[in-house]
Amino acid sequence: MTDVINRIAVLAEQRDYISNLRAAMICSGYNPKRTTKELSPEEIERIVPIEFIPPRLSLERIEQITKDFPFYLPLEVYELYQRGNGCLPIGLGEKDWESFNNYFPFPNLDEPFYPLVKAMERYRALDEYREKYDIDPRFFPISEFEHCIRIVIGAEEQQESSPVLTFYTDCFEPRMEWTSLTNMILAWVEVEERGLRIYEKAEREEIKAIWEKYGGRW
Repeated sequence: MTDVINRIAVLAEQRDYISNLRAAMICSGYNPKRTTKELSPEEIERIVPIEFIPPRLSLERIEQITKDFPFYLPLEVYELYQRGNGCLPIGLGEKDWESFNNYFPFPNLDEPFYPLVKAMERYRALDEYREKYDIDPRFFPISEFEHCIRIVIGAEEQQESSPVLTFYTDCFEPRMEWTSLTNMILAWVEVEERGLRIYEKAEREEIKAIWEKYGGRW
């Protein structure tokens, strides 16, 4: 996971990805001509959602947040949240890694990974459906898009990785999407590095080949 996040961090700096702080300014209706450096600490605290604070988590903080999850999350999830809490770094090296200006919403502004506090909230929210839909208590949500929830699987003994499954909130029937979270992110960064876009019909076969290369379901 570390290597692929480093690749993403380099790419994010090269492509000048929009930062978490700039995204928060846009969502809060701030004048787009204002720079992030003009924001006061009070303004930053007001516009950045509390669940995204801090922008990366210590091992101790991860364990504290997930203490009510009765299984071990895979190591790749721990590695992910230690680098970014619903976001990922822009660039590498010596920076103020407590600044939201040095992270971007991953994978994008519309469908970022859950910050870990929100992931736990979503896990608890599944309780009311568990018995009716026979939802496995090991399923841990990490993101959501168009009423479809991505999940990883916890275990009684910690594993290196987990398959990534999805299910829609109106049927709760899990489907295998990726062989691991790391492979899902590897596919994402390779598509980005090549500048491919899924809405371009001519590029879909190339994207499909990348997904299949990393064990993704097309």
